[in-house]
Amino acid sequence: LVSGPGDQTQASLSPDGQWMVYTDAARGPLQVTVASVSVPNARRAVISSSSGGYHPRWSRTSAEIYYVGVADHRLYSVPYTIKGAVLEPGTPRLYSPQRLSDTGI
Repeated sequence: LVSGPGDQTQASLSPDGQWMVYTDAARGPLQVTVASVSVPNARRAVISSSSGGYHPRWSRTSAEIYYVGVADHRLYSVPYTIKGAVLEPGTPRLYSPQRLSDTGI
């Protein structure tokens, strides 16, 4: 579903099956990116902070995506809205100050 330079890994489909969030290493540090499943050439949204992120997951109960920050290994959340074929991410915010263990990914 997603192709490009670098590695695209850790994909997760949205609860409605219309979006995919994944980790993209094409532009430097790992970035959490969202792409439309039903509109292949739609604009992709980078949702992680400039320091990057990994292990993205969708919230099952709200319009949020969670990811682990590359630099600090803390959990972040990003609210989003969907307008047609475009997912508009909000500003990433710290969800938990607890550092998660570094899995080496």
